[in-house]
Amino acid sequence: MERINKKIKSNIIIWALVMALATVGNFSYCNYIVKADMTVYITRTGSKYHTHKCGNGYYYPSDLTTAKEMGLEPCSKCFPYGEPNVSRENSSVSGETKKAKPIKINKRKMVLIKGKSARLKIKNATQPIKWKSTKKSVAVVSAKGKVTAKKAGMAIIIASVGNQKKRCKIRVESPKLSFNKIAMKVGENKVLKLKGCRHSVKWSSDDSDIVSVKKGKLTAKDVGTAKISARVHGKKYTCKIVVKKPDVMSVSLETSNITLNLYEEVSLQYTSNPKTVPDYYDATWTSQNSSVVYVKDQYYDYADIYAAGIGETDIILTVGGKTTKCHVVVQ
Repeated sequence: MERINKKIKSNIIIWALVMALATVGNFSYCNYIVKADMTVYITRTGSKYHTHKCGNGYYYPSDLTTAKEMGLEPCSKCFPYGEPNVSRENSSVSGETKKAKPIKINKRKMVLIKGKSARLKIKNATQPIKWKSTKKSVAVVSAKGKVTAKKAGMAIIIASVGNQKKRCKIRVESPKLSFNKIAMKVGENKVLKLKGCRHSVKWSSDDSDIVSVKKGKLTAKDVGTAKISARVHGKKYTCKIVVKKPDVMSVSLETSNITLNLYEEVSLQYTSNPKTVPDYYDATWTSQNSSVVYVKDQYYDYADIYAAGIGETDIILTVGGKTTKCHVVVQ
């Protein structure tokens, strides 16, 4: 019994000493000492600092001294014994806040097509990143560094981390084809341009047998419809091409006068401008007097005529609205 009483008295003395120290020396058994450069985690809008990522959202690494200078308080879950005391002994701070590493940005300049987005990133950020656009009408930036192009022009995106800043120059392009639809004729050439774009354009045709394209130069090859595409920065712009048969500029026979013997058969051939006329137009051959000369057979670009009787007549050729003739004498 005497031994138990001594133990109780000993504990009372120890607690008395603890309370005395707490009163005189401003000491708390709950306080503990950590290094000034201890790594803590903070959020962009939060009011607490943490020992780890203890919630949703983005957490940025910082040091305890910086977090306190920002007016942040300890998270009750991460620091259940309250705010820790900072010791500068054995710390890399040595009386001054640890110098932060220079921040880096992943891109210094960027080209965006109107409506497209891209992400900017910052390395070595120990504090929340603040993003800003110098011209929001051209490009806007989100709190997470996502840049969205609004209209053609120039803008600077600025990332601020404490006293450090990084910039990215943004050029927004708004390309537009010079035509959305073009009518052409076989054999014709035209030029299609992608305006408002400084970069190289990849051109293609969905039917090169109808229309071919090279660096925007179109060549109509056959009757039909084709779609021309211009690609730049991952976006495609299209133009519909409708190709019609060529106009007949002129037709002419190889001879305008001929003399035949009775019952003789010969061929009359014609030439045209353009040369492809026979591919798209049917020729009409007629005799002014079929009892003297008549058209026996018609082919691609010529006809066979037959001298049936003595006399004179004309053979008339009509192609695509153009007419020519040959005077024939039968003897």
